[in-house]
Parts: sequence; C-alpha cells; structure tokens
Amino acid sequence: MNSKENLKEYLIKEFERNKEFFKNNSLPEIFEKRLEAIKYLSDFGFPTRKDEEWRFTNINPIIKNNYSSLNINKSDTFNTRINSILKSEINKHLIKNLNVNLIVIINGFYSEKHSVIKEKIPSAQISNIADFQKGNDDLIKQYFNKSLGNIKDAFTAINMAFSTNGAFIYIPKNVSAKNPFHILNLNISEENTLINSRNIIIADVGSDITVLESYHNISDSGLQNSNFINSITEIFLKPNSRVHYYKIQKDNNLPNIVHTTQVIQERDSKFKSFNLTLNGTIVRNNLNSLLIGENSECIFNGIYVGDNGSLIDNHTLVDHAVPNCYSNEYYKGIIGDESKCVFNGKILVRKDAQKTNAYQSNKNILISDKATINAKPQLEIFADDVKCSHGATSGRLNADELFYMRARGIPEKIAQRLLLFAFLTDVVGLGNNYSDSKKYRELIDKCIIKVISEKINSINL
Repeated sequence: MNSKENLKEYLIKEFERNKEFFKNNSLPEIFEKRLEAIKYLSDFGFPTRKDEEWRFTNINPIIKNNYSSLNINKSDTFNTRINSILKSEINKHLIKNLNVNLIVIINGFYSEKHSVIKEKIPSAQISNIADFQKGNDDLIKQYFNKSLGNIKDAFTAINMAFSTNGAFIYIPKNVSAKNPFHILNLNISEENTLINSRNIIIADVGSDITVLESYHNISDSGLQNSNFINSITEIFLKPNSRVHYYKIQKDNNLPNIVHTTQVIQERDSKFKSFNLTLNGTIVRNNLNSLLIGENSECIFNGIYVGDNGSLIDNHTLVDHAVPNCYSNEYYKGIIGDESKCVFNGKILVRKDAQKTNAYQSNKNILISDKATINAKPQLEIFADDVKCSHGATSGRLNADELFYMRARGIPEKIAQRLLLFAFLTDVVGLGNNYSDSKKYRELIDKCIIKVISEKINSINL
C-alpha cells in the first residue's frame, strides 16, 4: 500500500490480484460471499463518525495506516529465533495450573506445530478452518457466516473477503468438555499487517464448553504493534447446550483490534461471556447474540480500563426473537488520562418475544479531568408483556468512602486503588457455579482478578 493510496482502494486491488487464490481455496458458496463482501466495501466504504454506530469512535488511525501485507497465504514456518521466542511466549501467557486444550493462532493463522489438544473427545472436530473445509463441505456451508446474515459494516466485509484461516471447534451431542479451550492469539509485529481471522465454535445438543480467547503481542523492541487485527468469532449453541466464553485483551502493546463475536442460541441454551479489555490504542469489541429458541439465557459481563490515551469501544446487542428468554448485561469501566471509552448496549425485543426478561447496567468511574465516557444503553421493545430495564452511571470515586479509609490511616493513593479494585472485581465470576467438574472456571477468574490488580496498580492517579 503506497502513501497516496487509501485503504479501500488498496483492499479492492489486493482482492482482484488474489482472486484466483480465493476461488481455488474456497467453496463456491463462500467465494460468492467473498465477492458480495468486496462489492459492499466498494459501494459503502468505511464508516465515519456520521454513522450512528461509530459516532464516538474515530477509526482514521486504522484506515490511514500504510499496510504492507494482508497475510492471506503464509505458512506455519518461522526462523529459529522466532520459534524460540514463540515457545517462551506461549508458556508465559498460559494460566498456571490450568489444563487447557491449546489452540495457537499466529498472525491470524492456526499453528498446528504449537497447538496441543490434550483432551480426546470422540466425534469432536478441532482443526484449522482452511483444512477442515476441504473434506467437510456440508458443515462449513451450514455454519460459515451464518450468524452474520447480511453484511453490516466494512470490517465485517473485509473479514469475509480476506479471511482464510482460523480455528474450528465442534463439540458433539451431550459431551461436556473436561478442559477449557484456550485460543491464544499471538501477533508478531514485523511489518504493518492487516490480519483477518475467523473462528467457528459449535456446541451441539446438550454439550458444554468453556472457551478462553486471549490476545498477545510479540515484539523485540517493545514498541506499539503496527498491525491491525480484524477478527470474527461465530458461536452456535444448539438446544440445551452451554457455552462459557472469556475474551482477554490485556497486553500493553496490543495492535489496533476490531473483534466481532456473533452468537446464535437455540432453545434452552445458556451463553455466558466475560470480556476484559485493559489496554490497546483502539479496541472495538462487538458482541451480539440472537436468541431464536425459547427459554434461552444470555449473560454479558465486562470490564474495561482506559489509560494512556487509549480508545476502548464495547458495542453489544441482545436480540430477543422468541418468547420466554432471559438476558442480563453488566459492564464496568475505569477511564483515566486522556482516554476515551464507549459503551453502547442494545436490547431488542421483537413483537412475538412475550415474557422476555432483559436487564442491562453500565457503571463507570473517571479518574482524570480529561477522560471521556460515552454511554448509550438502548431498549427497543415491540412486545407488551415483558420485564426490561437499563441504566448507565458515570462519576468519580465516592468521597465519603475515600474519607472513611483515609481516616483509618490508609494513604490516599492506596485507598483509591482499593476502591477501584473493589469497584471492578464484583463483576468477575458473577453467577459462576464452581462445581467439581468446572473448577477450572475458578482458576480463570482468579487469574483475571490478579491481572486487574496489576493494572490498577500501574495506572496514574
């Protein structure tokens, strides 16, 4: 991409240049979707702050960067130095004493060499999407891009057009995975790379799975990563299935990220997500769940901390399409320095979705005069027999609580950090049932609490 060429023009040219590759390495139905996606990008381009869904998020630093690579067809081979770094980096980012089925994604590509699936689950499918689709046409056709429906924005279109790799996880009927799956995304900042990856997770009837997805950067220099990650995870819950999904973004030098999680829930299914964002120059997390089966349950919990001029944007949508479903959303944030955070949460209750119970809460603490939070809770209700509520609050640390602690000899800075820590951590593990069979969730939550503590101790007060 040259300095005079904008990103839209560059991507359209790159698609045309690699058109035969996409055609030869995609099912015909998927190739048609690629063509539709690139046409959408050509017709509509990138969103601006005039678009309602993006009016608080300035994406110019992303789209004006000179990307030198699209990372479309790179093999899982690295030189000796990088392989040595990878081994230590992978170990560093695993949770101590937690046995996991490890899936390593390096610059958007599933790494067979570094992934370790410890648990042998009969009839399960755990593999690279690129390899899996070659012998499983029907399954890929059934699920690939199904949760996205019509293309909604430029970033979804770009992922559809260019993604060629990622993880595919299928858990068969009535199987409860004994160990969580950890999708470890490692990004090597050797060049300005636009990384597009696609993950598909399917929990079949009566199955139970926990997935932890984390993002980390590898850089010898320690400088800010110049890559851009544009990732999509599609999650399908068949009747009476359970999915716990954790997304962790905590490294100091993360690249810019737009990550979309699309969920479809059938009857009696339960989906619970926890999103932790502690760092990143520009981070946009889209989390959407469509409830198409009665008695489905959807829980969204999240924590974000903005500092060092970061922009963190959480956009959520719970779409109640059928009666007798429940959803609850609870997000908390701390914003400091000149950082900006966005919370846009929407609950949609369709006309036929009677007996819906849906709740949403967003709370924020600003610790700097220059910090900004834009909170926009939304309810769209077209049914008349529902229980729904939503709310958002933003403010400073409670002066009375701070005075109480200082009056008992606690120094001001320590008192502030204790209050901030207490403010955030009541979201962690909310509603988790640490049964003997799912004790590993307690280990994950304890690790999250530790990471939050380290972050609070590092921020400027």
